This record gives sequence, structure tokens and C-alpha cells, in this order.
Amino acid sequence: MFELFQFSSSTVTYHHPDHLSNRADTDAAGNVTRRGHAPFGESWYDSGSSKLKFTTYERDGESKLDYAQFRNYASGFGRYMSADLLEGKLQGPQSLNHYSYVANDPVNNVDPLGLTLVSVCGPGITSIEHTEFNGEDRGTTVNWGIVCHQEMVFDDIGGGVSGDPLGGGLGGGGGDGANPAPKVDTKVLADCIAKIFGTVLLSFTPSQMGAKANPSSDGSFVGFGIDTHGGSSTFSGALSVISITNDAHSKSASQITLDAVNQGQLEPGVGVALGYTIPSQPYTNFSANSMVDPQELLLVQIFELGNSLTAITGIGKGPRDETFSSALQDCYIKGTFQRK
Repeated sequence: MFELFQFSSSTVTYHHPDHLSNRADTDAAGNVTRRGHAPFGESWYDSGSSKLKFTTYERDGESKLDYAQFRNYASGFGRYMSADLLEGKLQGPQSLNHYSYVANDPVNNVDPLGLTLVSVCGPGITSIEHTEFNGEDRGTTVNWGIVCHQEMVFDDIGGGVSGDPLGGGLGGGGGDGANPAPKVDTKVLADCIAKIFGTVLLSFTPSQMGAKANPSSDGSFVGFGIDTHGGSSTFSGALSVISITNDAHSKSASQITLDAVNQGQLEPGVGVALGYTIPSQPYTNFSANSMVDPQELLLVQIFELGNSLTAITGIGKGPRDETFSSALQDCYIKGTFQRK
């Protein structure tokens, strides 16, 4: 979540964060150059030159405003300088104040995008157990509990958006109009992605069937989270906007199967692959263009989204680790069933 050091003009600065923000900075000799900040970000005993003063924001040296991606934050007032793009919910009265910072609870929440507060603790995967017997894989058990990582707590990310900041609606269509887009429960999908990958879902467009060789059928995902792959950020491991395309037009199931076998991700003769992600190029994954069930296509897209996020966030154990992809797909299926 946080950069551990900065190197500029032959000077190195080490950051010492807790679960919310950088609490102190030291130089190469171990001398303390900054001793943190007050709850809403006001500087305290600060003689350092680092721009990283408060949570993940960068502070402008002239205006003293913090850059919060979609708007600027004034630590001296404990308020944003412009209104929130999200409308808020009547069930959460604090969200109706479009200028307040994290519902006036900066001790327990952060807001990396300047859009919606994020709790530092919440439900998530506590452990993953692989079971083997006589060398045979008997499956994987995913245990859920309370963990401390980023998780969206805005009640419904699929509603109350007065202007999509990234130009794509949640659960939007796409395609050439030949086939309807599959129905997507974006609330469940957003919760599952936050729990498993610690990534905030900003927009999701499902892929559509029946448009072979037509890129307009492709789906997409845009989120905000840690990118260890470095493709969306100049700093590997930094919080970044993550964009992923699901190519649903260019490859048949037989082509995807051949690619998976050639990359060592599928044993020859084991079966047919309907989706495929190249671990070294996770920002585009593939779904077969020959599927006839829109919900099956959606589940393949979600599974491959899990493969992409596994590679990008760096939580997998190797290029063939599909544990988190299976967990994402299972979480979505169970979540949508429970909401019916």
C-alpha cells in the first residue's frame, strides 16, 4: 500500500507506515526527519521534503493540498475541496456530506481514490489449505474471517454514481447489439474482489457472445489496487488504476486450449479450455468466442479476471496458481445465490 523509501538527488528517505499512513520518515543515517501527522493529516514536527505526508496522497508543496486521484484534500480543514462524484446513501447519513473525509473517522478508514471510504479491517481470506493424499490433489479449502486489508464499505457501488469518473458504467453492456449482455451483480463482484485481492472495483463491462472477430464484444475491468507487475504504474508495488481487457472475439476454444498447453498451464489431452491468461501479460485475458451461454461466458470472464489480478497483485504462488481465481468465481456464485 505504501512506498517504503524514496531516492531523489542522492538522498534516500525511508518511510515507516502503520495500517493507515506513513508515521515517520528517517534519512540514511537513521535520523528522524518527520514524526507523522494529526488524525486528519495536519503535519507534526515535519522537517522532511517527502511529498508523501498523509495516507497514499502526495502533497503539493505550494498549495499544501493532497492529491486524492479524483479530487484534492485539504488536511488543515479535514475536508475535500470539491464535491464527491458519488451521491451517497440515505442509509449512511455521513455519505451525504460530499466534502467530508471518510465519514469523519480517519482513525479507522482511508479513501485512496477520493470517492468512497475504505475500511482497514474486514472480512476476507484468512488461510488457504491444499489437501493431498498419496500425492493426489484432493482440492483446496478457502477459510474466511476478519483480516486487515483494504475493503470497500460503500453500501452499493453499483448505484448512486452521478458521473462515472473513468468513462464506463458498472455492469454496462458493450457488444454489437446482436446478443444481450449477461446480467452482472456488480455489488457481489465488487465485494468479492475487495475481499480476495484488496482491489476496489471502479467499472466492469461483461463480454458478449456472437461477435467473432469483433472487438466490440470484449469486456473490461477497471479497478484500483496494488500493482506488483508494474504495467499500470511507474513504481512496481504502488497503488494504481488497473485496467484489464477480456478478449472474447479473437480466439476459439481450440486455440485457447492450444495456447494453454504450449504455456504449460494445461496438460495435453486433459480437456478444453474456455479461458486463458498469460501470467507475463495479465492486462489482457481471453475467453472463447464460441460460447453460447452468456452466463457461462460471464463466469469464464470472472475466472480469468481472477487470474489477471493474481498476477498483477502478486498474491499467487506461481504462474499456474489458480487458487484465487477459483475463490473469486466461487465467491461470486455464492454471493449472487444468497441475494436471490
